[in-house]
Amino acid sequence: MYYDEDSYWWESEYYHRKALKYFNFNLNKIQPLIEGYEEEMFSAIEDSRIDVNQNMINGYFKKARDIVKAYDNDFNTYNTEPSGWLYRHYWRRYNKINRIY
Repeated sequence: MYYDEDSYWWESEYYHRKALKYFNFNLNKIQPLIEGYEEEMFSAIEDSRIDVNQNMINGYFKKARDIVKAYDNDFNTYNTEPSGWLYRHYWRRYNKINRIY
């Protein structure tokens, strides 16, 4: 299975693998963003009496994608230490197999 830029799963996997290179740093930075958005999303659904529909779900996915892309743009400005060599080597190998560059 190869990377497909039109696939939501592969887009997510690209950012996931990129974040793994600096795991500890990224976990501390992005986890509060994700938790805040999840809380916002769940509160909006639980506090309303509307039925969840596909348009609503698509909107939530779009906002989640926008959050990750914005974080990735910010991340590129940080000066951080990467994870260990063995860890990076492992993922570099799988990125090559899956054609994620």
